[in-house]
Amino acid sequence: NQELRATNGRLDSLIEHLYTQRDVVALDVVDIKDELHELKEVTKQQSATADRYAISAQLQAETVKIQAENIRIMIEALNLKQA
Repeated sequence: NQELRATNGRLDSLIEHLYTQRDVVALDVVDIKDELHELKEVTKQQSATADRYAISAQLQAETVKIQAENIRIMIEALNLKQA
């Protein structure tokens, strides 16, 4: 009988502990959800920045290509002048 009361007491303590921890776990879940949302936003911003860098690099490559063609034409014109 006394063992049963002791077991019931331990069970009551465990149940009380689990109920109090439930709120803590719920708050942790909310915190984790908020952090994931922030990470998602940061990732979106980084992706947009990477896209802008890629476009910029592409434009610079096109500019270099045009400049190289202009230099080739100028050299060709100089060669024709000297001929």
